[in-house]
Amino acid sequence: NLLLFGFAMVAMALLAGLYFILRAMNRELAVGKLQSEFVATVSHEFRSPLTSMRQLSEMLSKGRVPTEDLRQQSYEILARESERLQRLVESLLDFGRFEGGAARYNFEEVNPLALLSSLAADFQDKAAVQRCRVELSQAGECPAIRADREALRLALWNLLDNAVKYSPQCPTVW
Repeated sequence: NLLLFGFAMVAMALLAGLYFILRAMNRELAVGKLQSEFVATVSHEFRSPLTSMRQLSEMLSKGRVPTEDLRQQSYEILARESERLQRLVESLLDFGRFEGGAARYNFEEVNPLALLSSLAADFQDKAAVQRCRVELSQAGECPAIRADREALRLALWNLLDNAVKYSPQCPTVW
């Protein structure tokens, strides 16, 4: 009986070990999948502004932009796309800081209406690509808040991005 009890305990220990190993493997596979999706998403997000910048700079450098107005528009698009690329790099760096626990917030007085107006204008270009429009309505004055401007901007940008991504049947985000 003692030998049978010992075998039963060893078998239960092996089964429990097997369960925990399989569980850990599934978690590692899930993390690997998330990392792969993250890299694919980041690569796609970087590719868009880089492609625009490359095409416009090539056109400008080879003199293929016929009028001064079109050249000015090209310069403005280059500036916007470089700002977008900078935001993407900063977001990626912020993500790394958050993951590493080294993120620092810079609290300051922020005018929420000015922040939202600026954000809606910046986001409109991205939304237009997906045939969407961003509308901002302001109901009176809003007091200044104490917040980290960039962290708040990033959170609101993500909300707008999700609204566009997950509401394809609705052409307007309010």
